[in-house]
Amino acid sequence: MEKIEFYSQSGNIRDFSDPQCLDYALMYELALQNRTITNLVDDVWYSEKLEDLCFDGFKKNGKLQYTIEMPIDPLQFIDNHLIVIFPGAGTILDNEVCHRMFGSSKFSPMSLMSKSVGKNTYILRIADTNLISGSYFWSTVNYPEYELEVQQLIEEIRDLYGVKHVDTVLWGESRGAVGALIHGFLGGYKTLSVDPIVNRYFFVDEDDYHYQFDLTPVNFVPKLNEYARNTKADKADIIILMHHDSTIAFPYINQLDKHHVTILDLSYDLSVLKLASPKAIHGFLIAKSVPLQLSIMNQLLLSSSVNEISTHLESDYYAEDFDSNRPIVSSFFNHRYREHFIEIYRNDKLATQGEWAGVEFRLKEILSIGQRYELSLELIGKIPSKIKFLMWSNTEKKIFEIGQPKIVTKSSRFGFDTYEYKYEFEAVSDYDRLYTSATFISIGESLKIRGLKINKKINN
Repeated sequence: MEKIEFYSQSGNIRDFSDPQCLDYALMYELALQNRTITNLVDDVWYSEKLEDLCFDGFKKNGKLQYTIEMPIDPLQFIDNHLIVIFPGAGTILDNEVCHRMFGSSKFSPMSLMSKSVGKNTYILRIADTNLISGSYFWSTVNYPEYELEVQQLIEEIRDLYGVKHVDTVLWGESRGAVGALIHGFLGGYKTLSVDPIVNRYFFVDEDDYHYQFDLTPVNFVPKLNEYARNTKADKADIIILMHHDSTIAFPYINQLDKHHVTILDLSYDLSVLKLASPKAIHGFLIAKSVPLQLSIMNQLLLSSSVNEISTHLESDYYAEDFDSNRPIVSSFFNHRYREHFIEIYRNDKLATQGEWAGVEFRLKEILSIGQRYELSLELIGKIPSKIKFLMWSNTEKKIFEIGQPKIVTKSSRFGFDTYEYKYEFEAVSDYDRLYTSATFISIGESLKIRGLKINKKINN
């Protein structure tokens, strides 16, 4: 760190924000050199290079500083998700650099957000480590690769924890809401942006106490609209939550390209806050809409976890390609209906004496005694090596092993290798079901059945 001597000898960082004063010019030079004011110790100001900053409890990646919060009670069968938080500027006038760049987000580690979002959700919080107090996450002439590095960090965290693009959501409020929009557009990510300050006019009317100088635009709207027109994100996935009484944000939000972003206007009656300043209304809107924010966040976050079924999942093949009803399985098997087949999986339960351990397909028509039949099984992949199929008569309690398949034909359907196994046998009883057992299928093996047909053969 280096000592910095200001002309005014003030102990308040805001006192250097008048563009007409010499101390403001000194701050400008520090920003151009990729330096910032770190803190005030014994009435002495210190500065540091951005790449040398070390925030307590944060991880580093070049100039970037961030934290990762692990999921609470993760579940093995749920995909991993990621929320990326771009913090607001609630403490941007603090002398401590970490507070200025990271803010004081209400969603602090292990608090409301982590306990209110879907399972298996990692939370990445990124500090705004540019200029003196952050740059709204924009690239600047002194840090032209800033936006690219943030995108790369998000991708690296996704890769590290196995999170799909579709399971990633960006969130931000106020200043951070602008960062969420930038990176939502750039990366094509689902985004919730809460009352974003897309025009800084309110904060530079007199003093530039956010210390943006001329390094970021006062009006972000043109650049955001350019990013919006080039984004791969759907309009429905980029959401701005705002209120028409938030005068420091709404008039400018309303200028965004609505072909590429969904703007939600809260119906709160804020007219009762007659004496509230524009800044107070902005903060009130963000703080009092948390339940709604969490609802939208979870909708975005978990939308890929559910799929609409317009018809029964198996109806396109089961009615036509199966001469049996749906299988009845014992506790030794798990079965699932897939898009093109039924999967019957031999789990790791061990057989015990006297316990039923079978899988049975009850035939739609009872077989005739003395008639020859051909059983055709169409499978995805090859048949388990030890499997045996039996015919069973429930009325006579007779069982018959149908032996090995006479014909095996390989083909390709639905992107899978399919095999058709044909068995020939004579019905010596009034068989009404096809049966196999856990003793004939090894643990971990599965049957992926695409069709089960039984046809009469001409008796010799």
